[in-house]
Amino acid sequence: HMRTRTYDAISITVANFSNAKAPTGPVALSEIACTSPPCVWEADSTTMFAATPGGTPKEGYWDASKFSLTLYLLREVPAFMLASFSFAVTNPAVGQAYPPLSISSTGLRITTVDTACDASLTCLVPSPSS
Repeated sequence: HMRTRTYDAISITVANFSNAKAPTGPVALSEIACTSPPCVWEADSTTMFAATPGGTPKEGYWDASKFSLTLYLLREVPAFMLASFSFAVTNPAVGQAYPPLSISSTGLRITTVDTACDASLTCLVPSPSS
């Protein structure tokens, strides 16, 4: 007897991209290449995400009204795995302070998490032990 696991109901939402502009709908996720090993994130973690449940890999769903990106899992995620990817939105024409992003999930054992972003807008999520 083989048990099949489905990840369609599991999603991660990254929110609070204040005033970022892109049309509501699927957006391409791009891999961030490791330029100085050792790298701590999973190679091409974009393949584990889709814009819709069971959808096309390497996409997320941008909600323009909520300034958020939702990622549906396509496969199992190892514990404490780090994902690294980028996606394109347009920032406002007028400068603004970068907002603290939040990460929440449906179907995973994480709660809303506030991030810390540096000047390059690399955002870090605290480890579960902090």
